[in-house]
Amino acid sequence: MANYVCPVARYTKLETNTPRGLAFIYSLVAGNLKKIDKVAVERTYQCNLCRACEAISRDDSSIPELILAARRDIVEMNMAPESVMKLKDDICKNSRLLDKDWLESAVSSAKSLPDTVVVINYESESSKKIFLLIKKLLDRGNTGCIEINIGKHPAPAAMLDELGYKQLSGTVLNNLTFLIQNLKFKKMVFITPYDLELLLKTSTVDAGLSKLVHSFEFCEGFINSEKKTPAKKNEKIIYIDSGGNRKSGKFYEIPRKLLADSAGLNIQEMVWNGKESACCGGLTLQYLYPGIFNGVISLIYGELKEYGSKKIITPCPHCIDNLKTNEDLRNNYEIVDLWEMIFQ
Repeated sequence: MANYVCPVARYTKLETNTPRGLAFIYSLVAGNLKKIDKVAVERTYQCNLCRACEAISRDDSSIPELILAARRDIVEMNMAPESVMKLKDDICKNSRLLDKDWLESAVSSAKSLPDTVVVINYESESSKKIFLLIKKLLDRGNTGCIEINIGKHPAPAAMLDELGYKQLSGTVLNNLTFLIQNLKFKKMVFITPYDLELLLKTSTVDAGLSKLVHSFEFCEGFINSEKKTPAKKNEKIIYIDSGGNRKSGKFYEIPRKLLADSAGLNIQEMVWNGKESACCGGLTLQYLYPGIFNGVISLIYGELKEYGSKKIITPCPHCIDNLKTNEDLRNNYEIVDLWEMIFQ
């Protein structure tokens, strides 16, 4: 019943890329009617784990959790594709949350105080722009703001978990927890949602978790607490959802409320929106199967051409990074983050 929301299946038109097709493959393997072969491995890693199928499920089943379990089995059997191992090595090499020396240095050198806002960021032009905007706004109110840049990738824990390296992912989460417990801060803001969602899902540590917020949550809290009133723009924009947690209504409700009520914008909804929204390609698909990744982005571009607006808003800088890999989107649309749209 969830096949229609799968962006990968919509692009490839292969039954074995659908949630139903993957579940059928795994049922054959579990029943000893089929061995895990190259095609089964490929299909398992071609899912972008956007979790749209899980969000609209008619029961409590979760195809994404089956896929994650299958990937862990594939890694354990030393059957992971070369592209998977290459990406794993790149994440380990370029993610500072796996560097013990950097962790110690970050804690000792960070000028954080109990009233400081700490922003967890990564190396991206889009995310850097958002951090500078947040810092500028907080500086006006004499609120301290510092950046903790975790390296090349936006969400190393979630990415390693997606690839099937659960132990390495757990190490990243433990080191992230170390930062949370050893830094002083009023709020810790996550520019992208994935690692925070994984931390909240798996962590047994309560200390400090209540002060962790997503970028769009902090935007709402900032407007409310500081009584900031953005100028009403009355402009038509196209809104593209972030799929950080499809089962949480706040991911869909808060950004729309801010854009419509606070900024007075006229939101043009995508046909595929909310829990059924088309994912921007996810965290790992572009490295593993770039052809399918580009195809998923092209589906979004194909729908956008039907609307009149040339400005796209999304609440996640990583979505901006992914969308801008498409030349047509780069050349024909202005792609802007939620913070930038409201407070530019």
